[in-house]
Amino acid sequence: MDPSEIDDVVLVGGSTKMNCIINMLRRVFPGKTISRAINPDEAVAVGAAHMAAIINNDSGAFLDGLRVDNVTPLSIGVEVFRGVFHVVIPKNSVVPVRVGKLYKTGYDNQSEVPFTVYQGERALVKKNKLIGTFLLKDLPASPAGLGLMTMLAIDEDGILAVEARVLPDGQYRGCKLQLTDQSNTEILSKLEDAARYREEDQKEVERLKARYELEQHLAIAKEKVSANIISLTCVSV
Repeated sequence: MDPSEIDDVVLVGGSTKMNCIINMLRRVFPGKTISRAINPDEAVAVGAAHMAAIINNDSGAFLDGLRVDNVTPLSIGVEVFRGVFHVVIPKNSVVPVRVGKLYKTGYDNQSEVPFTVYQGERALVKKNKLIGTFLLKDLPASPAGLGLMTMLAIDEDGILAVEARVLPDGQYRGCKLQLTDQSNTEILSKLEDAARYREEDQKEVERLKARYELEQHLAIAKEKVSANIISLTCVSV
């Protein structure tokens, strides 16, 4: 999140009353209001009271239109190109959430496709947290490019559902995975790493994509050569 996206800065905790903290916040959030509408000593208690009222479905001036949403702290996605992280559910998505993406088989007569799910912000799966894998089996014989509609959904309990089906009319098959909680420190560290290594990761992504495409071209060429050899053998016989 960029400082320009912040409306107001709320002070939480008695130590935030110190001038050095106020001055630091003004430097980090230039032009933003340092809100004093809530006593910093009471901010946590006020927030807890608001949350309790929302959970209890209370209404009235106390809430004043306030809404608290659970969001995904980090992105959820799957592995593509043998190592590239493809985001399906972006970070800060409001839970519950359900997102669909279209993928395709990579080679002819592919009988199964693994959907390996990761959580994180790095462009490379090896730098993110592995959540689990769903293997879509028994695909119909087909040329490369068979469409696979994939759905990732997160419910209020943090359960991740992974489903996929063969287009146009296949039935959804899938599994459920448990997302693990991460501390604010861990989340912040991952976000900082993603920003710090963005250019480096992107270079590796381009390399992996180029290698994958080369492997695909070689596989196609090998099939054509084999087909020609068989054809010539048949003719010679």
